[in-house]
Amino acid sequence: MSLKPTRSLAGLMVLASLMASTALAADAPAPASKPAAAAPASAPASQPAVPVRTTLPDAYPYQRQLRAYMATLKENDFDHGIEGYCTKQPWALDAEGLYREHLFTMSLQPMIGTKRGAPSVFAPPAAFVLSAIESPEGVRRPPIWPESLTAFERWPYPGNPFFNNRGLRMRAFVTSAVKLMMIQDHIDNTPLKRRSDWLGYELVSAGACFRAFKDDLPPDVRKAFADGMVHLGRLIISFGPRREEPNLDLTAPLGLWYAADAARGPAFSAEAEAYAKMLFTDPRYFNPAGYFVERGGTDLAFGGMSNFFAVWLALASDWPFVKESVDKVYRLRAHLMLPEPDSRYTAPTHFHTRIGAPASEDQWDWGFRDYAAAMVTDEAIYLLKPQTEEQLAGGADVRAGIFNHAMGETAAIAKNRKTDVSKIRGSVWSWHLWDNLNFPATVNYAHDFYRPGSYAHRLKLQEANSPMLKSPFLRDGNFARRFGDAFVVVKRAGYSAIIHTGPVGDQNPDDGLAQFKGPLGLGGGQLSAFWTPKSWSVLMGRRTGMGWDASREKVEEWRIWPIHAVSGQTAQGKVFTSARIATPSVAWPDTSDEVMGDAGSVRVSGTIPSAQLEQGAVLSGVVDYARTFKLGDKGVSVETLVKSDGKDQVAELYETIPAFIGDTTETLKPEKRSTIEFNIDGKWGAPATEFGPLVSAVRVKRFEGGVVITFDKPRRVKLAATDWVDGWFTRATCRNLMIDLLESDGKVAAMPAERKVSYTVEPSKE
Repeated sequence: MSLKPTRSLAGLMVLASLMASTALAADAPAPASKPAAAAPASAPASQPAVPVRTTLPDAYPYQRQLRAYMATLKENDFDHGIEGYCTKQPWALDAEGLYREHLFTMSLQPMIGTKRGAPSVFAPPAAFVLSAIESPEGVRRPPIWPESLTAFERWPYPGNPFFNNRGLRMRAFVTSAVKLMMIQDHIDNTPLKRRSDWLGYELVSAGACFRAFKDDLPPDVRKAFADGMVHLGRLIISFGPRREEPNLDLTAPLGLWYAADAARGPAFSAEAEAYAKMLFTDPRYFNPAGYFVERGGTDLAFGGMSNFFAVWLALASDWPFVKESVDKVYRLRAHLMLPEPDSRYTAPTHFHTRIGAPASEDQWDWGFRDYAAAMVTDEAIYLLKPQTEEQLAGGADVRAGIFNHAMGETAAIAKNRKTDVSKIRGSVWSWHLWDNLNFPATVNYAHDFYRPGSYAHRLKLQEANSPMLKSPFLRDGNFARRFGDAFVVVKRAGYSAIIHTGPVGDQNPDDGLAQFKGPLGLGGGQLSAFWTPKSWSVLMGRRTGMGWDASREKVEEWRIWPIHAVSGQTAQGKVFTSARIATPSVAWPDTSDEVMGDAGSVRVSGTIPSAQLEQGAVLSGVVDYARTFKLGDKGVSVETLVKSDGKDQVAELYETIPAFIGDTTETLKPEKRSTIEFNIDGKWGAPATEFGPLVSAVRVKRFEGGVVITFDKPRRVKLAATDWVDGWFTRATCRNLMIDLLESDGKVAAMPAERKVSYTVEPSKE
């Protein structure tokens, strides 16, 4: 009986269809891939021409040993001998086993075919012998993704005819050996590739496969392969972290763990652990607030890729500092994701270095990552959805259907293209940032490194109705929690608030790294979000973000940027904002990690940069800024103070507060959009986009509740001329409240010596 994938895989199939296709015949090199939602900070630089190598390298003893063994292998060593597909078979599994197999259904990975994958299973045995690999056109990479193939071969489902198949394992060995030897040769001949972040996943791929095929190899060959991994590992350690993208840097410690696992030697294991500990504990790379540092700041959406590798390493290794970091990551993430009424989440994003997606829509979840994280920390448990008995019972059959789909589509494409499968051969080897078209997410590590007892622990929490099963904002009780110097999150009976106090990204044009276009985050101390049980998110700071080569934060649109900041424009038309104080000073009432009691306060201060937003010099004088937040039982009080030496002539100066309108098709319907009202002379009325009578308070309504912002005295307030709409990663829509700080009746004036504005933000009582 042939199995088919279920309709529940449709979303994953769509995701796969977005990837660049791979030619079935694989004669052309596969193009380097970009992450699913945003490109790497730097596209690989053009390299000096390297002479085409037609034979495998033999500069090192391990290379000579591996090649000599490969020369002894014949076509029958790679013949798996199977003509059929997976079939539906009963499998007696306990509850833990059923849950583990359900996790295996949550992604297309491991991919062993489809038009987006390599024809791993149907590739002919002749493509793997040494005479096919060494060719006049160049050394050929066999047409498989070896780590995916070994994951399939190791799957012990009774209906998997490829389980424990030596022919498939030997395919993975030869392909992994070619990659290991050629990467070393490429490093030796191309100095620009001496980057740990571009090489770390090579060890991951080699190590994941080695665990499968090592027992098939003679002892001397097994040692040679492990020696090659250690050699590459020590090179990676010597190169050190690049600090261009943390997600790429984190492939290195994961790869080093695999190399140490293969070598089983205490010396290299200690070296690998020390390197990993640096990336997971040193504040240059990991902020103790709970995020991997992205150009000095944070990006909780793009950082999902960092989390992907961190969770993987936490499950694979016994290094406690990795688990501790993952716990912090998911604790922070839980406190920055605000519930919405449709069982979704949203989150502030203004402080993100790169992209505007919220933490709830971060990159590389791949369906299983957060379930894997829940095996490491209870801080991820609330993200999991309950499974029905039918889902658990049918998990293995669904997974078999996914594998069959992959193999079947590969065969169908070959038939449609009138391709002779027996003549499929590998592509001429060339270096790629990712070695395959599914990025380095080629295996399902929640299944590979499943921790026994995880399902029982989850059931125990469910039976006890543990508060960890809910978002922190939906749990009983109050809190005010500090996350290093980066965030403070407060929850009271009537409201919750997120305050960002930490650094945002910055870059040095002389640091040798690829340079972004546009601001690397908008900070300076902001009320990032205000939430109530009736209105849900009602105030929120957002940003759109950038690709690796262009910014979507247009400077000329600064008035509608949804940020809680002091911003203005000089008489010369240059824009400045407190949001680009990259590393503000933060003063707390105490030094504890918890802000205790019913009240706490935090003060954020700094000097507004004289040059910013890629405009060159903006301010000639000194403009100091400070904002104090007081966290009360009923709401948050804000005081903003700006001081200047008066050397600058300015045309506009505002305190902006972003009202959140919505971010889904449902919440953006006209009847469900947030509404904004001004209180003038004690009466609530429609707001204006031009300054008019003084406003004593502003009310923002959303769903069944809202927020009231009450000023210390009546103020000149207007709405931004238009909504801000994301439209890139999200549909988020906001509208700025603009409080006039210049107070010059619209005329150019000297920057005031001092301006102060105070107000309270409280849940609406109506």
